[in-house]
Amino acid sequence: MGARAARESAELLEDQNRILELIAGGAPLREILDTLLRTIQAHCPGMLSSIVLLDADGIHVRHGAAPDLPETFTRQIDGESIGPQAGSCGTAIFRREPVLVEDIATDPLWDKYRDLALMHNLRACWSAPILDARRQVLGTFAMYLRAPGRPDARHLQLIDVSTHIAAIAISKHRAEEEIARREAQLVEAQRIALLGSYEWDIRNNRVWRSAELCRIFGLLPDEFEPTYEGYLARVHPDDRDTTRSTIEGALRDGRPFDFEERIILPDGGVRMLHSQGCWSFDEAQRPIRLVGICQDISERKQAEQQLRAANAALAEELKERTRAEMEIQALTAQLINAQEEERSRLARELHDDLSQQIAALSIAATNLKNEISDEQAEGRAQSERIQQKLVQLAESVRLSHNLHPAVLEYSGLAAALRSYCAEFTALTGITILFHEEGSFDGVPAAVALGVYRITQEALQNVLKHAQVTEAQVQLTSSAESLRLTVSDRGVGMAASRTSHRHGLGLVNIKERTRLVNGTVSIESQPDQGTTLTVKVPI
Repeated sequence: MGARAARESAELLEDQNRILELIAGGAPLREILDTLLRTIQAHCPGMLSSIVLLDADGIHVRHGAAPDLPETFTRQIDGESIGPQAGSCGTAIFRREPVLVEDIATDPLWDKYRDLALMHNLRACWSAPILDARRQVLGTFAMYLRAPGRPDARHLQLIDVSTHIAAIAISKHRAEEEIARREAQLVEAQRIALLGSYEWDIRNNRVWRSAELCRIFGLLPDEFEPTYEGYLARVHPDDRDTTRSTIEGALRDGRPFDFEERIILPDGGVRMLHSQGCWSFDEAQRPIRLVGICQDISERKQAEQQLRAANAALAEELKERTRAEMEIQALTAQLINAQEEERSRLARELHDDLSQQIAALSIAATNLKNEISDEQAEGRAQSERIQQKLVQLAESVRLSHNLHPAVLEYSGLAAALRSYCAEFTALTGITILFHEEGSFDGVPAAVALGVYRITQEALQNVLKHAQVTEAQVQLTSSAESLRLTVSDRGVGMAASRTSHRHGLGLVNIKERTRLVNGTVSIESQPDQGTTLTVKVPI
């Protein structure tokens, strides 16, 4: 190697070291790339250089540095796509290999940009991809000449040096950007989660805390004593011994810890923290560093306390409501039982006493009529009218089974309902169609009476509200249950008004259903009618 070549190599090495020092010192990427290109151009007078960066989308190129290329040229190239015929730089990135164009005026790779290059007197362009340690393309380094030509060994050496140094600078810059992005994400995540992190260097008793952890403690970073004791001083006095024993016990055992503690803020306020930590160890497995997090759970704890208080109050209210409902149900059941007992008593008196007296009077009236001669027409007519009135009174007494239907005891539920539906039809003019299906021999007396009374209440509601001339009653039995359905196609009602429209009648139906361990449902729509269904297990 000649003296000149040796001197140039030494100068180039010195320039490389200077640029590497800029990289190590954290200089801005644009400054580093500009310095690199000016240095290369100084070693190759008359040559212009540029660096373009591959965009994050992997498709477009972005201007990196070009200290002496015309701005109109670099601005036109910025944002262009890579491809198989995208000039020297776009093609070098696409191929991932050097592209050496000796004459821009004739090379087809420059068809799209030829006029632009020639307008600025750029005649040759040698470009090489800049690759990182994983052989991923970062961009390209390019040399431009004012005349057509091929690169010599010196040019190739400068291209190799430039791409190597540029790769170091760009990779470091992108790594720092990624670190900054992740740190920003971490800070934002900690802020959202009300969570701060810390690190305790046990050997030096120095504690580092994240900005969010300082905020949770209500302190600026320089106001927080950076020691373990400084942390303990901020713990609530009532929790301090427990906190100390928990952490120091975990330190002795080298195990993670997880506990809750209270801290005192500078203004005297209290916050509840959920604290966790784990240890790093030296070669002898001694803990040397603690890394952990503290999450502010004050609002959650307050909400839990409020929820517990609300649940306790609700439970007490439900207990009182349940007690009141049970008392109402007991009173309702007593009332219903008393009504049935009174009805039964009245029915017995009407049938057993009044019926006998009416029968005796009827016999007496008949005897009296027989004793009156035909000549006494007026007296005979009067006795006949008395006898007719007695017959009508006897018929009214016969109908007294509405008070306590004896037909239930003698003929069963189906016969009683059939009889009642017929009488309801005769008295109201509303035709009640009764259908039965199954056997009702084994229906308990209490269930039969309850279903009978429910039918009475339901048909009274039809009479009051349905505005119909016909309704249906269906009684169905199976091995497991008894089902009663009372339906009409009347005016119906909205679901929200069901309880209001039926008033006490519905309450009575529900209570009677409950007394026989049954369930009741009502389906009703305006102008489409109402269906009441009662199901009782037997």
